Amino acid sequence: MSKSSFRVRKIVTLAILAALGSALMWVEIPFIPPFKFDISDTAVIVAMVLYGPIGGIAVALTKSLVHIIIISAGDFGVGEMIAFVASISYSLPFYYTMVLLRKSIKNPFLLRIIPCVIGTVFLTLFMFYFNIYVSFPLYSLATNTPFTKDEIITFSSSFIPLNIIKGSGLSLVFLLLSFRLDYIATKYLCDEGECPLIINKSQVKGIK
Repeated sequence: MSKSSFRVRKIVTLAILAALGSALMWVEIPFIPPFKFDISDTAVIVAMVLYGPIGGIAVALTKSLVHIIIISAGDFGVGEMIAFVASISYSLPFYYTMVLLRKSIKNPFLLRIIPCVIGTVFLTLFMFYFNIYVSFPLYSLATNTPFTKDEIITFSSSFIPLNIIKGSGLSLVFLLLSFRLDYIATKYLCDEGECPLIINKSQVKGIK
């Protein structure tokens, strides 16, 4: 595949993933405003595995901007900003863990499971402090909804199990899709070395 052909396929694939992520954001489970749960970050993870951090961040940013433009929740985009940060706080540790493990671990199952665990742990810990110091104060300012310090800590603590569930859900969806993603990427999207985190289908028994 020529560089220009790969670039075109990359742009088209990222556009499709951004559109898919934007659509999946509509299928959401609301929690305490402005926090919501959806599986749209699956598109971000796939983009990052295929094309690295820039591709994943581009998809995450695009779907959040589309959601802000189409849906005005009255919080001036604070909810979408939080969703964007949560997406990146899972997917970046996931990506860099996979990069490091790729050099030493050949088992394709461990190469997927360990980054999922690291991503979930980082998402949970990072968002706990981000909610305390950024999310709730910003939401309070944007919506003129006062929160006491104790309320902020209580609400942020309540999201620890929810973020574990979110990270586990994203991990499960990715694990279900990942081996088929390897096959599709090596057959249609990437030549040798173009998508370095994709495991060549010849390395994974049972993929047809």
